[in-house]
Amino acid sequence: MKIKLLTLSMMSLVCTQSMAASEVSGPAGQWTFGGSISQFALDNDTAYEEGISDSAWALSVDANYSQSDWLTTISLDLLSYSDNEDFKQWVEGDGWSNDGDISTRSSDAVGIVTSFAFGKMWGLGQQNDLILSAQGGFSVMMSSERSIAYCDDCHSEDIDIDGGAFIRGGIVKNFDSVAVGLRATHYFSDNGLKNNIGVTVGMAF
Repeated sequence: MKIKLLTLSMMSLVCTQSMAASEVSGPAGQWTFGGSISQFALDNDTAYEEGISDSAWALSVDANYSQSDWLTTISLDLLSYSDNEDFKQWVEGDGWSNDGDISTRSSDAVGIVTSFAFGKMWGLGQQNDLILSAQGGFSVMMSSERSIAYCDDCHSEDIDIDGGAFIRGGIVKNFDSVAVGLRATHYFSDNGLKNNIGVTVGMAF
C-alpha cells in the first residue's frame, strides 16, 4: 500500500491556550491506547537522493501514560514511501500452498519508526474533555528499505532516512470512552523526517 506538512500555528495554539487551561487531574498511572493516520514531510534533498517522494503516509499505534498533568507517549509508525525507483523481480514460491510457481513481484518502499515523547497536558472545559498537550521526544528509524515483501532471498536496498529529536503539539476531544484529535510534530533532523501531521483515535484520557 502506497499510502507534508506541519503548520506552526498548531504549536503556537498549544503554547497560547496552555496559559488559560486548567491542569488535567485524571487518575494517576492511567494507560490509554490508540492509533493515527498521518503524513510525513521528508527532507527534499535526501528524498531525491534516495529515489523517493518528499512525503510519506503512515499508520501508527500509540501507548499513552498519563499521570496528573504529565503525558508520556510511545509510538510505532509504519511509513509507506512514494517510490520513484521501484524494481521488479522473478520470484519462485516455496510455501505450503505454492508448488514452485514463478511470478513477477514489484518492490515496496517502507519504513518503521519508533518514538518516545514526554511533556505536559492541560484540560479545557468544565469536564476537562478537551485536552491540549506539548511534548518533546526522540525517534529512531528502525527499518527503511525498498524490497519485495515476504521474500527472503530477493534484492533489497536501504533507504537512508533519519529520525531524531522533535517537538509535538496535540489536541484531543474526549467522547465518553473514545478520543479523537489532531497531532503535529516538527523534527530537527537534517537528513530525514521534517514534519508530521495526522488524525488520532483512541481511548479517552
